[in-house]
Amino acid sequence: MSQKKYTSIVTVRKNGKPWRNCRVTLEFTFFLGTGGFTDNVYTNFSGVAEVKHNSEGEAKVYVDGNHSKHQTTFKAPGICTVDLYE
Repeated sequence: MSQKKYTSIVTVRKNGKPWRNCRVTLEFTFFLGTGGFTDNVYTNFSGVAEVKHNSEGEAKVYVDGNHSKHQTTFKAPGICTVDLYE
């Protein structure tokens, strides 16, 4: 397995509290529609996931397979926070 070039930090909070053990994935989309998804990474006890990737640019954040609830995007590599509410 090749080593990834970049790391992005994603913090997930649910109702203002760190959400542990949720699955985080980034999706990269490029000019011609090609791109792809990162491997799944699970948040730690602080709600933080360190996502390794080889791409740079605008990334959609998926939490437990869902992007539509929060619509979070950010410039990767970077740091972002996803706030979920019930």
